[in-house]
Amino acid sequence: MKKAFTLIELLVVVLIIGILAAIALPQYKIAVVKSRLAAVIPAMSAIKTGLESYYLANGEYPQTLYPDVSSFDISTSCQVFDNDSSVIKCDNYFLIDTSWTGVYGVRACYCPGYQNTWVNCNSNQDFCYSIYADHNSTNPGKRICSSKTDFGTKVCKSLNNY
Repeated sequence: MKKAFTLIELLVVVLIIGILAAIALPQYKIAVVKSRLAAVIPAMSAIKTGLESYYLANGEYPQTLYPDVSSFDISTSCQVFDNDSSVIKCDNYFLIDTSWTGVYGVRACYCPGYQNTWVNCNSNQDFCYSIYADHNSTNPGKRICSSKTDFGTKVCKSLNNY
């Protein structure tokens, strides 16, 4: 007598593997985005530190980092776009909006399909992570994640303890 698996047994195993994959894949995507954000946060903190130094020296925050981020003595791996110098690109997923710095602080938005322009990112972002300025801001010194999509909401919820 041959010992073999029946078709029903194989289908049950495939079904169980499919269910486990359906549960694990979304969590994996969130973990990947969180790791990308973890790489951007030091750059955001460096920019915020530069803004705070500017504030202490001048009594006010600059309205924007545009046109020259280098004047703030910031050392990051982020780059200013060639075609839009009001946006700082930290990787292929996060953009820092430099026009947002005047009152609030530093904001990086997750836009996987921005195609090198802030306009595309601003209308298609999943979520933004903000580090607020210490003075003259609505949430002094706080870090807040705000979302526009279901995926962004899941990432922001997972960042509560971040």
